[in-house]
Amino acid sequence: MIRAILCILCAAIFWSGEVRAQAGRSVALVVSVGDGHARADAIQAQLQVVGTETLRGIDPNNAELRSILTRFAAEALNAEAAVIYLDTPVVLFDGREFVLPASGALRRSSDLFTRAIPLSAFARATELAAVGGAVLVVAGAPPDTAPPGIDRVTTAPEPAPGLSPILIAAASTTDTVVREIAAATRVETVELGAILDRIADNPDITLSTPVRQPILLRAAPPDPVLAAIGVSQSDAAPAEEPAPAETPEPEIVLTLEELIVLERGLTRADRRNVQAGLRREGFYSGFIDGILGPQSRSAITAYQTALGETPTGYLTPSQIDALR
Repeated sequence: MIRAILCILCAAIFWSGEVRAQAGRSVALVVSVGDGHARADAIQAQLQVVGTETLRGIDPNNAELRSILTRFAAEALNAEAAVIYLDTPVVLFDGREFVLPASGALRRSSDLFTRAIPLSAFARATELAAVGGAVLVVAGAPPDTAPPGIDRVTTAPEPAPGLSPILIAAASTTDTVVREIAAATRVETVELGAILDRIADNPDITLSTPVRQPILLRAAPPDPVLAAIGVSQSDAAPAEEPAPAETPEPEIVLTLEELIVLERGLTRADRRNVQAGLRREGFYSGFIDGILGPQSRSAITAYQTALGETPTGYLTPSQIDALR
């Protein structure tokens, strides 16, 4: 099963059309199973504040969780930093840790190899990012009906080559995790390793290994060269005289069917630009992947509503231009 997961992650490398990390881009996967949805929502909200693109999974079954992990691995490959937060049952069997999805009924211990995912697969996915990442786990208890020999994970695993750091916390310590990430949103530079070190100061939280190098989720914006010579960003170049405003031509009103056809004609790059524009305007926090799914559709609707225009969920030509 571990070999199969590795094959999935390798396939994600070829599935991702771009192999170079986008500068400054950080991505996160947030998954909750059982009673941890509110905790996971709080973590996701804090990650979004620092500009991290997030993918959310709520009570995914085995197939759904594998699909989510594959998609995330492809995005991590095209990012500088990657974070996974798991609020799920995590069990130990035969010296290996497994993440249980929803409806992961276990009749025999061997069912773990087909109905669960090794925790190491998540750590390999975050390690695909250019600088690296980490996995934060609030480890829930195994089902009451779990076969003998399956134990709850309470401490972080030993470090291993090719795996990012793994932090293991009990549900009772989640406030510490949320508090430290929330505190990080109030400073300009957000470094993942420093956050993990502060969280791991709690005696009920363990970290498999320290972060090897700085992993920035958000960097301070000032230009260090200009700052060193005492030149402000505004003084770096003279302001140009604004060009005379052109009178826009009235936009042709398109039907919903025509707007749908228009969207189908957009290239993948066009759709990425739309998502990036929606994110810039504060309406979208998901992956910039060119897939206009439910999260993108909701963002488009909110954007149109804010403009005072008809919220169809499908962009008009002028709205597409404005978001570029």
